Amino acid sequence: MVTMVLPKLRLQMRLLSLALLLFPFVVFSRPVRYEISPLFKEGTLRLQVRVWFAGDADGDTKLLMPNGLGKTKYLFRCVQNLVCNTPGSQLRMEPDSSFVSIRHASGQDLKLYYEIAQDFPGASVPEQHTNRPIIQPDYFHVLGSAFFVVPQWNEGYEVTLEWRNFPDNWLLHNSFGATPTSQQFSFQDLRWLESVFIGGDYRIRQADVSGNPVWLAIRGRDWDFSDDSLLGVIQRTVTLQRNFWQDFETPCYTVLLTPLAQRPAMSFGRLVSTRISYSGLGLHQSFSAFATPHNGQDWKELCGLFHHELMHHWIGSKIRSGCQNMQMAWFTEGFTDYFALKNMLEGGFLTPSQYIEHLNEQFFDALYHSPRREAPNSVIADSFFLDPKVEKLPYLRGCVFAFFLDNAIKSGSNGQQNLHQLMLDLLGYYERPDRDLLHNFDFFLETCSDYLKKDITPFYQKHIMDGRLIAADEFLLPAYLKMEVDEEGSPFFWLDKSVADWEKGIKE
Repeated sequence: MVTMVLPKLRLQMRLLSLALLLFPFVVFSRPVRYEISPLFKEGTLRLQVRVWFAGDADGDTKLLMPNGLGKTKYLFRCVQNLVCNTPGSQLRMEPDSSFVSIRHASGQDLKLYYEIAQDFPGASVPEQHTNRPIIQPDYFHVLGSAFFVVPQWNEGYEVTLEWRNFPDNWLLHNSFGATPTSQQFSFQDLRWLESVFIGGDYRIRQADVSGNPVWLAIRGRDWDFSDDSLLGVIQRTVTLQRNFWQDFETPCYTVLLTPLAQRPAMSFGRLVSTRISYSGLGLHQSFSAFATPHNGQDWKELCGLFHHELMHHWIGSKIRSGCQNMQMAWFTEGFTDYFALKNMLEGGFLTPSQYIEHLNEQFFDALYHSPRREAPNSVIADSFFLDPKVEKLPYLRGCVFAFFLDNAIKSGSNGQQNLHQLMLDLLGYYERPDRDLLHNFDFFLETCSDYLKKDITPFYQKHIMDGRLIAADEFLLPAYLKMEVDEEGSPFFWLDKSVADWEKGIKE
């Protein structure tokens, strides 16, 4: 039996969840200290890392090595010259493997040394290597998950980072803010590795949102827009999204923009243009973006990327999937795309007509005419990183599902409720660190059912898990949205601007 969640209870639920978030349980943290310094040699740069921590009581400490992230594999090959300098200890490594452990006396203080090196040739950054350590004589860009060798503990981590001997004219910055000589932070788990670290010839610009700093760190001189104009876009985007989520607790936020290598596009053996690529990765209090600079480039080209990756601060980070594969990507990517579009509409980055056009062309047409349109969700989980046609499916399917839910909720409540309110309820529940979608999915289904006033489970099973397309006649639409269907059964939508308050309705 589904129980209705009354709207007036939301504030109480949010306050209760916040209290539980702050004091769910006490986790003992163990200290680990890293000292990072540059190693310049014969026109190259490596990053030297020294690590201090106490080994496990049983005399056998396992180390977590950088390994893989999405399509990026074998990151442990970027860790070189790893040694344990503690007398009486024994470092054990398997060849070309991420398995490393140390034998030592019970609880012995241990010291490691290793170097992080770029493992692909050249100074330019190809799109397929953006998650690998990028280390050049004039700058570096390294993800936390590719940077740190970490003792594998069940306890929390009390981390100290110390930065030594970098050139005085270098900028140092990371997901935890402007980099002083020493940084300290504590995490209950390894989420601190979902971070990015930069240094060198990046330029830094700062804006404020609700009294907290928002930074843009950018390098390269070939952009056709100014740093300040891009910072203004970021400030507007962060403001919109924090207002959307009613969440102003993030103490700082950083957006990085690094140029990608220019790749020529050829036709009949002749250069005809430059291939333009964009990529981004949402991280803790930050996201890292890469783009190809080109003539006539406008900051508007980056808007969709920025809105999507910033939205991951909530969808995918605070509302976590809890799984290691892409079985929840319909939510973490598809719902992110939907609300990125809604925020672009709210902020004036898209007109209402452009918003509907984008939904029609980029999502409905793309999904309903995809050759893999009805692949089961299990296929997506298994083949996401292997099949480009499957890789797009969770973005499309999830966005269409979010569109269905949003308009069904609006129609069923006479415009008094919407998917935005449901998402705030999900945030209030899932932001506790001991909850995620995979292990607490019943709450998602129950909350959707409450808003729709009927059990959503069969619909979810059919259209998300089994992958069946939502038939056009299943969409419930508010009066200002009209639908037509093409010969193949694909729905497309248009705005009826004669309906009162249509513009208010489409933005809610």
